[in-house]
Amino acid sequence: VLGSQQVPLPPPPTVLQPPPPSSAVLGSAVLGSAVPMHPTFHGFPPQSACNQHAIHGFTPQFTPNLYYHLRRPPPPRASERATALATLSGRAHGYTDRMPIETTLQPRQKWWNILYTVICAVLGLWGAYDYWVTIPRKEEEVARYEAAATKAEELEAKARANTTAPGGAQQLSAEDVKAYESAKAIVDKGKPVAPAAYDRPVQMWLYVIGCGVMGAPWFLWQWLAAARVRFRMEDDGTLQAGTDRIAPDHIADIDMSKWMSKSIATVVTTDGKRIVLDDYKYRGMDKIVGAIATRFYPDDWTPDARDLKRIREQEAAEAASAEGGPKTDANA
Repeated sequence: VLGSQQVPLPPPPTVLQPPPPSSAVLGSAVLGSAVPMHPTFHGFPPQSACNQHAIHGFTPQFTPNLYYHLRRPPPPRASERATALATLSGRAHGYTDRMPIETTLQPRQKWWNILYTVICAVLGLWGAYDYWVTIPRKEEEVARYEAAATKAEELEAKARANTTAPGGAQQLSAEDVKAYESAKAIVDKGKPVAPAAYDRPVQMWLYVIGCGVMGAPWFLWQWLAAARVRFRMEDDGTLQAGTDRIAPDHIADIDMSKWMSKSIATVVTTDGKRIVLDDYKYRGMDKIVGAIATRFYPDDWTPDARDLKRIREQEAAEAASAEGGPKTDANA
């Protein structure tokens, strides 16, 4: 086709060669310009389309290789046929084209567990420091004070005895005077507070063991374990929950009683197994829950797991308030 005139089309060559890069054709794109295709022309654009492109200054150049690539589209691959069949099967079970849906760990779940891990580790180190450093130091200070107080009392009693002894007052030796001054300096600082009897057990069991040994690894494991779990809804409605894979025919029901209060739904399988779907932990879980809930309760839930009953009540309340406004103004 040249402009608005029709010329005979060249026959396809005996040996087909791949098109050169300059004339590559993808779908209905010819030389970088989208040309509408029509089945009755064996892949060639209708006359009006060619005229339209000729008007805008574009004239398609048809070569034998181009004719071969335009005359018949390639057959679909086996994977594409399987995907189409799976999509049709999923639609039969009430699922939509938005699948597959895969969840990821909520960022807050990750950072909260990391924060708890750090807090527990710090408390564990603090408890260990108090247990092995602070408490023994306080006990040593109390023991030193008691020893100094005893020594000072002994030297004072010795000095009084020398004063009242027959033959006149006898002075203390230089060593006794030095020892008395040292003990008196410690006593004058005041008596330190002794550790309570429960300080050591609390530091050991609550902080060292409870927070450090058990708490920090627990929150770290909670984060790592939750990050490894994946929930996925396939095109055909198959639910993959961690290592479990449940076909749509094996899903018997979904319990939505805790969804609005705790963001938790429970899938019940035909063999009685219950699988918890927690939207607080996993991002995108509302889409999976909504897909299953709309299958079993289409009049109660939306595809994104919103409660239709509450939506209707809210709309009714808004409508009633809108109707009541003009009446009130009219009465006023």
